[in-house]
Amino acid sequence: MSLRKTIGGGRRRAVRDDRRPRRRGQGELEALVLSALREADGPATAGWVQERLGGDLAYTTV
Repeated sequence: MSLRKTIGGGRRRAVRDDRRPRRRGQGELEALVLSALREADGPATAGWVQERLGGDLAYTTV
């Protein structure tokens, strides 16, 4: 809900702004990162995830 509208008594409530597109679901890269994180035995660093995914992903992308 992104648009706020004032109603009686000056209260505000959230109103859906149908002009905005809905958020997309989980993307392919996000799914790969989450999959790698699920494989970790505990907390993982971005570097560890980057190594798992391979390829040419920038550290800041992960």
